[in-house]
Amino acid sequence: EDLAVMRTSLLPSIVRTVAFNLNRKNMEGRLFELAKVYNPKSLPLTELPDEKLRLSFAIFGENEDFFTAKGVVEGILDNFAFGKKVKYVPCDLKAMHPTRSAYVYVNDVLIGYLGQVNPLVCDKLDIDKPVYAGEIYYDTLKDLFNGKIVFKAISKFPVVERDLAISVADDMPCDKI
Repeated sequence: EDLAVMRTSLLPSIVRTVAFNLNRKNMEGRLFELAKVYNPKSLPLTELPDEKLRLSFAIFGENEDFFTAKGVVEGILDNFAFGKKVKYVPCDLKAMHPTRSAYVYVNDVLIGYLGQVNPLVCDKLDIDKPVYAGEIYYDTLKDLFNGKIVFKAISKFPVVERDLAISVADDMPCDKI
């Protein structure tokens, strides 16, 4: 029933998934979803909405923080935007914490956001632990990607490692072995 409508953001569903896991005593986790969102060009709808691919993620657990979420985004950017200028700007989304969230720009193009989910949102879902989440605008990031993905085949002849042990008399010199 939740997926009967076209989503404009993946954040609500991934935060509900975190709540589902916490209610079942899964006290830590890292989740992601790659799916399409649909943004209307105008309201009321007179034409089909824009269809965009988004990557959302959520991180929860005792040892997780804003910098863990930032590390996830930087890991993605290492592959898609290596060598490009990355900038983090304070985020003003109501669903995100007012001081622990940021928009992510690559070469001055907005490619997503990350941070702590607003505690008020977590309270409504009975989440009593901090949740860190974000969305990457995959289509936008893909357009900035100018590198080549290189594939190297796995060798037909895998490495063979052997461990040898030789028993010799204590008075045997090394050069004789």
